[in-house]
Amino acid sequence: MSKSQHGQDFHFPPITNGVDYLYSVIDLLLSHEAKHNPRNLKYVILHLHGAVEVILKHRLWQEGWQHVVEDPDETSYEDFQAGRFRSISLKVAIKVLKRDFGVKITKGEKTGIDLLSNRRNALQHWGDTNSTAALEALSVKVLDFLIRFLEEEFETLHADLDEIREGTSKIKRFVEQRLSRIRPELMKTDFAIPQCPNCTQLALPLDPNELRCRYCSREWSQSQDLFDEFVDIVLEASPRDISRGADDPTETCPHCAEEMLVRNVSLFGEKHPEAACFGCGDYIRNLEQCSQCFGLYIPDEHEVICQDCFDYLINND
Repeated sequence: MSKSQHGQDFHFPPITNGVDYLYSVIDLLLSHEAKHNPRNLKYVILHLHGAVEVILKHRLWQEGWQHVVEDPDETSYEDFQAGRFRSISLKVAIKVLKRDFGVKITKGEKTGIDLLSNRRNALQHWGDTNSTAALEALSVKVLDFLIRFLEEEFETLHADLDEIREGTSKIKRFVEQRLSRIRPELMKTDFAIPQCPNCTQLALPLDPNELRCRYCSREWSQSQDLFDEFVDIVLEASPRDISRGADDPTETCPHCAEEMLVRNVSLFGEKHPEAACFGCGDYIRNLEQCSQCFGLYIPDEHEVICQDCFDYLINND
Protein backbone atom coordinates (compact mmCIF):
# COMPACT_ATOMS: atom_id res chain seq x y z
CA MET A 1 0.00 0.00 0.00
CA SER A 2 1.38 3.46 -0.90
CA LYS A 3 2.11 6.22 1.57
CA SER A 4 -0.76 8.28 0.21
CA GLN A 5 -3.14 5.37 0.87
CA HIS A 6 -1.99 5.44 4.48
CA GLY A 7 -2.59 9.20 4.54
CA GLN A 8 1.20 9.84 4.58
CA ASP A 9 1.48 12.00 1.48
CA PHE A 10 3.52 14.66 3.31
CA HIS A 11 7.03 13.23 2.95
CA PHE A 12 10.14 15.38 3.29
CA PRO A 13 13.21 13.39 4.37
CA PRO A 14 16.10 15.59 5.56
CA ILE A 15 18.15 16.05 2.41
CA THR A 16 15.03 16.55 0.24
CA ASN A 17 13.87 19.11 2.77
CA GLY A 18 17.20 20.94 2.66
CA VAL A 19 17.35 21.06 -1.13
CA ASP A 20 13.72 22.23 -1.25
CA TYR A 21 14.69 25.14 1.01
CA LEU A 22 17.44 26.02 -1.47
CA TYR A 23 15.02 26.05 -4.41
CA SER A 24 12.86 28.44 -2.39
CA VAL A 25 15.84 30.71 -1.65
CA ILE A 26 16.79 30.93 -5.34
CA ASP A 27 13.19 31.66 -6.39
CA LEU A 28 12.79 34.33 -3.72
CA LEU A 29 16.07 36.08 -4.56
CA LEU A 30 15.35 36.15 -8.29
CA SER A 31 11.82 37.35 -7.61
CA HIS A 32 13.18 40.12 -5.41
CA GLU A 33 15.48 41.32 -8.18
CA ALA A 34 12.46 41.56 -10.48
CA LYS A 35 9.89 43.01 -8.05
CA HIS A 36 11.98 44.46 -5.16
CA ASN A 37 9.69 43.11 -2.47
CA PRO A 38 11.48 43.18 0.93
CA ARG A 39 9.18 40.40 2.15
CA ASN A 40 11.03 38.03 -0.17
CA LEU A 41 14.31 38.73 1.62
CA LYS A 42 12.74 37.90 4.98
CA TYR A 43 11.97 34.40 3.77
CA VAL A 44 15.36 34.12 2.06
CA ILE A 45 17.01 34.45 5.48
CA LEU A 46 14.63 32.02 7.18
CA HIS A 47 14.73 29.39 4.42
CA LEU A 48 18.49 29.63 3.84
CA HIS A 49 19.15 29.16 7.54
CA GLY A 50 16.75 26.22 7.51
CA ALA A 51 18.69 24.70 4.61
CA VAL A 52 22.04 25.06 6.38
CA GLU A 53 20.72 23.55 9.60
CA VAL A 54 18.97 20.53 8.09
CA ILE A 55 21.79 19.72 5.62
CA LEU A 56 24.60 19.94 8.17
CA LYS A 57 22.68 18.02 10.80
CA HIS A 58 21.76 15.36 8.25
CA ARG A 59 25.46 14.92 7.49
CA LEU A 60 26.06 14.53 11.22
CA TRP A 61 23.13 12.10 11.46
CA GLN A 62 24.96 9.86 8.99
CA GLU A 63 27.57 9.31 11.70
CA GLY A 64 24.84 8.26 14.15
CA TRP A 65 21.55 9.79 15.20
CA GLN A 66 22.84 10.30 18.75
CA HIS A 67 25.18 13.06 17.49
CA VAL A 68 22.19 15.25 16.59
CA VAL A 69 20.53 14.94 20.01
CA GLU A 70 21.41 17.26 22.87
CA ASP A 71 20.91 14.52 25.50
CA PRO A 72 21.28 11.11 23.80
CA ASP A 73 21.35 9.22 27.11
CA GLU A 74 17.79 10.37 27.86
CA THR A 75 16.45 9.93 24.31
CA SER A 76 15.38 6.68 22.66
CA TYR A 77 15.53 6.05 18.95
CA GLU A 78 11.72 5.93 18.93
CA ASP A 79 11.65 9.41 20.49
CA PHE A 80 14.16 10.59 17.88
CA GLN A 81 12.03 9.30 14.98
CA ALA A 82 8.93 10.93 16.44
CA GLY A 83 10.70 14.29 16.91
CA ARG A 84 10.47 14.15 20.71
CA PHE A 85 13.97 15.45 21.45
CA ARG A 86 15.99 18.65 21.77
CA SER A 87 18.45 19.06 18.90
CA ILE A 88 21.98 20.41 19.26
CA SER A 89 22.63 23.94 18.02
CA LEU A 90 23.99 24.64 14.55
CA LYS A 91 27.20 25.95 16.10
CA VAL A 92 27.73 22.66 17.96
CA ALA A 93 26.93 20.66 14.81
CA ILE A 94 29.65 22.51 12.89
CA LYS A 95 32.14 22.00 15.71
CA VAL A 96 31.47 18.24 15.91
CA LEU A 97 31.57 17.75 12.13
CA LYS A 98 34.97 19.45 11.92
CA ARG A 99 36.55 18.11 15.11
CA ASP A 100 35.28 14.53 15.22
CA PHE A 101 34.69 13.64 11.59
CA GLY A 102 37.10 15.84 9.62
CA VAL A 103 34.39 17.51 7.55
CA LYS A 104 35.69 20.58 5.73
CA ILE A 105 34.10 23.90 6.69
CA THR A 106 36.49 26.83 6.21
CA LYS A 107 36.79 29.82 8.49
CA GLY A 108 35.26 32.07 5.82
CA GLU A 109 32.34 29.67 5.33
CA LYS A 110 31.71 29.54 9.07
CA THR A 111 31.75 33.35 9.21
CA GLY A 112 29.00 33.43 6.58
CA ILE A 113 26.94 30.88 8.50
CA ASP A 114 27.40 32.82 11.76
CA LEU A 115 26.25 36.05 10.10
CA LEU A 116 23.24 34.27 8.64
CA SER A 117 22.39 32.86 12.08
CA ASN A 118 22.59 36.35 13.58
CA ARG A 119 20.20 37.71 10.95
CA ARG A 120 17.81 34.79 11.39
CA ASN A 121 17.80 35.12 15.19
CA ALA A 122 17.17 38.85 15.03
CA LEU A 123 14.39 38.40 12.47
CA GLN A 124 12.74 35.50 14.24
CA HIS A 125 12.84 36.85 17.79
CA TRP A 126 12.97 40.63 17.59
CA GLY A 127 12.99 42.02 14.04
CA ASP A 128 15.82 43.05 11.77
CA THR A 129 16.97 45.98 9.66
CA ASN A 130 19.58 45.64 6.95
CA SER A 131 20.27 46.44 3.30
CA THR A 132 19.23 44.40 0.28
CA ALA A 133 22.83 44.44 -0.92
CA ALA A 134 24.13 42.95 2.33
CA LEU A 135 21.54 40.18 2.45
CA GLU A 136 22.07 39.22 -1.20
CA ALA A 137 25.86 39.11 -0.78
CA LEU A 138 25.54 37.02 2.37
CA SER A 139 23.09 34.68 0.65
CA VAL A 140 25.51 34.09 -2.24
CA LYS A 141 28.32 33.33 0.21
CA VAL A 142 26.23 30.73 2.06
CA LEU A 143 24.79 29.27 -1.17
CA ASP A 144 28.34 28.80 -2.48
CA PHE A 145 29.22 26.93 0.69
CA LEU A 146 26.15 24.68 0.50
CA ILE A 147 26.78 23.81 -3.16
CA ARG A 148 30.36 22.87 -2.36
CA PHE A 149 29.30 20.96 0.74
CA LEU A 150 26.58 19.00 -1.05
CA GLU A 151 28.92 18.15 -3.94
CA GLU A 152 31.56 16.76 -1.59
CA GLU A 153 29.37 15.11 1.05
CA PHE A 154 26.34 13.86 -0.94
CA GLU A 155 27.21 12.31 -4.29
CA THR A 156 23.66 11.65 -5.56
CA LEU A 157 22.46 15.26 -5.87
CA HIS A 158 24.16 16.47 -9.06
CA ALA A 159 20.92 17.01 -11.02
CA ASP A 160 19.44 19.14 -8.22
CA LEU A 161 22.69 21.05 -7.79
CA ASP A 162 22.86 22.04 -11.47
CA GLU A 163 19.63 24.02 -11.11
CA ILE A 164 20.69 25.54 -7.79
CA ARG A 165 24.11 26.40 -9.23
CA GLU A 166 22.52 28.12 -12.23
CA GLY A 167 20.27 30.20 -9.98
CA THR A 168 23.19 31.14 -7.74
CA SER A 169 25.18 32.28 -10.80
CA LYS A 170 22.39 34.68 -11.73
CA ILE A 171 22.35 36.16 -8.24
CA LYS A 172 26.14 36.43 -8.28
CA ARG A 173 25.87 38.59 -11.37
CA PHE A 174 23.69 41.06 -9.46
CA VAL A 175 26.31 41.20 -6.70
CA GLU A 176 29.13 41.64 -9.21
CA GLN A 177 27.27 44.48 -10.94
CA ARG A 178 27.08 46.35 -7.65
CA LEU A 179 30.77 45.68 -6.95
CA SER A 180 31.66 46.99 -10.42
CA ARG A 181 29.83 50.24 -9.70
CA ILE A 182 31.79 50.91 -6.48
CA ARG A 183 35.17 49.59 -7.67
CA PRO A 184 36.40 52.96 -9.10
CA GLU A 185 35.73 54.66 -5.76
CA LEU A 186 37.55 51.91 -3.85
CA MET A 187 40.57 52.15 -6.13
CA LYS A 188 40.96 55.86 -5.33
CA THR A 189 41.18 55.54 -1.55
CA ASP A 190 44.48 55.50 0.32
CA PHE A 191 43.05 53.58 3.26
CA ALA A 192 43.09 49.84 3.83
CA ILE A 193 39.87 48.13 2.67
CA PRO A 194 39.13 44.92 4.61
CA GLN A 195 36.06 42.69 4.64
CA CYS A 196 32.88 44.29 5.92
CA PRO A 197 31.58 42.32 8.94
CA ASN A 198 28.01 43.01 7.81
CA CYS A 199 27.98 41.96 4.13
CA THR A 200 31.36 40.13 3.86
CA GLN A 201 32.50 42.19 0.85
CA LEU A 202 35.94 43.81 0.56
CA ALA A 203 34.37 47.25 0.43
CA LEU A 204 34.97 49.01 3.77
CA PRO A 205 37.68 51.73 3.61
CA LEU A 206 39.16 52.31 7.07
CA ASP A 207 38.76 56.06 6.82
CA PRO A 208 38.45 57.25 10.47
CA ASN A 209 36.24 60.12 9.27
CA GLU A 210 33.80 57.95 7.29
CA LEU A 211 33.51 54.35 8.44
CA ARG A 212 30.97 53.21 5.85
CA CYS A 213 30.87 50.08 3.72
CA ARG A 214 30.56 51.17 0.11
CA TYR A 215 28.71 47.96 -0.78
CA CYS A 216 26.00 47.62 1.87
CA SER A 217 26.16 51.19 3.31
CA ARG A 218 26.46 50.01 6.93
CA GLU A 219 28.10 52.73 9.06
CA TRP A 220 30.03 52.81 12.33
CA SER A 221 30.46 55.92 14.43
CA GLN A 222 33.64 54.78 16.19
CA SER A 223 36.70 52.89 14.94
CA GLN A 224 36.74 50.82 18.12
CA ASP A 225 33.18 49.61 17.54
CA LEU A 226 34.03 48.49 14.02
CA PHE A 227 37.25 46.86 15.17
CA ASP A 228 35.51 44.92 17.93
CA GLU A 229 32.84 43.66 15.51
CA PHE A 230 35.46 42.70 12.92
CA VAL A 231 37.52 40.74 15.44
CA ASP A 232 34.44 39.00 16.80
CA ILE A 233 32.74 38.10 13.50
CA VAL A 234 35.46 37.91 10.85
CA LEU A 235 38.38 36.73 12.99
CA GLU A 236 36.13 34.71 15.33
CA ALA A 237 37.92 35.98 18.43
CA SER A 238 35.31 37.33 20.81
CA PRO A 239 36.37 39.13 24.02
CA ARG A 240 34.86 36.22 25.94
CA ASP A 241 37.01 33.68 24.08
CA ILE A 242 40.14 35.79 24.55
CA SER A 243 39.46 36.11 28.28
CA ARG A 244 39.30 32.31 28.41
CA GLY A 245 42.72 31.88 26.83
CA ALA A 246 42.13 32.09 23.07
CA ASP A 247 44.78 33.87 21.01
CA ASP A 248 44.35 37.64 20.87
CA PRO A 249 44.79 38.70 17.21
CA THR A 250 45.22 42.40 18.02
CA GLU A 251 48.57 44.17 17.86
CA THR A 252 49.87 47.67 18.50
CA CYS A 253 50.14 49.71 15.31
CA PRO A 254 53.68 51.05 14.69
CA HIS A 255 52.15 54.14 13.03
CA CYS A 256 49.47 55.36 15.46
CA ALA A 257 50.27 53.22 18.55
CA GLU A 258 46.63 52.10 18.85
CA GLU A 259 45.97 48.44 19.70
CA MET A 260 43.77 48.03 16.66
CA LEU A 261 46.08 46.37 14.18
CA VAL A 262 45.51 42.87 12.82
CA ARG A 263 47.84 40.91 10.57
CA ASN A 264 47.13 38.58 7.66
CA VAL A 265 43.89 40.31 6.66
CA SER A 266 42.45 40.07 3.15
CA LEU A 267 42.32 43.56 1.63
CA PHE A 268 40.83 45.01 -1.54
CA GLY A 269 43.50 45.41 -4.22
CA GLU A 270 46.09 43.24 -2.46
CA LYS A 271 47.08 39.81 -3.79
CA HIS A 272 48.19 38.57 -0.39
CA PRO A 273 46.93 39.18 3.17
CA GLU A 274 48.50 42.20 4.83
CA ALA A 275 48.38 44.00 8.16
CA ALA A 276 45.75 46.71 8.60
CA CYS A 277 45.11 49.17 11.42
CA PHE A 278 41.51 50.04 12.24
CA GLY A 279 42.72 53.06 14.21
CA CYS A 280 44.55 55.06 11.54
CA GLY A 281 43.38 53.10 8.48
CA ASP A 282 46.86 52.22 7.23
CA TYR A 283 47.77 48.92 5.62
CA ILE A 284 51.32 47.89 6.40
CA ARG A 285 53.49 45.57 4.38
CA ASN A 286 56.58 43.70 5.59
CA LEU A 287 55.87 43.93 9.30
CA GLU A 288 58.36 42.12 11.51
CA GLN A 289 58.42 41.24 15.20
CA CYS A 290 61.32 42.68 17.20
CA SER A 291 63.52 39.94 18.67
CA GLN A 292 64.08 42.04 21.81
CA CYS A 293 60.71 43.55 22.83
CA PHE A 294 58.50 41.41 20.55
CA GLY A 295 56.70 44.52 19.31
CA LEU A 296 55.94 45.05 15.63
CA TYR A 297 58.10 47.29 13.48
CA ILE A 298 58.82 48.04 9.83
CA PRO A 299 62.44 47.05 9.14
CA ASP A 300 64.91 48.98 7.03
CA GLU A 301 66.85 46.49 4.92
CA HIS A 302 68.27 43.81 7.27
CA GLU A 303 67.27 45.10 10.70
CA VAL A 304 66.32 42.41 13.21
CA ILE A 305 65.23 44.69 16.08
CA CYS A 306 63.08 47.80 16.22
CA GLN A 307 64.52 51.33 16.38
CA ASP A 308 63.62 51.80 20.06
CA CYS A 309 65.49 48.65 21.07
CA PHE A 310 68.42 49.56 18.83
CA ASP A 311 68.68 53.02 20.43
CA TYR A 312 68.46 51.48 23.90
CA LEU A 313 71.25 49.03 23.20
CA ILE A 314 73.47 51.75 21.73
CA ASN A 315 72.90 54.13 24.64
CA ASN A 316 73.45 51.44 27.27
CA ASP A 317 76.43 49.69 25.70
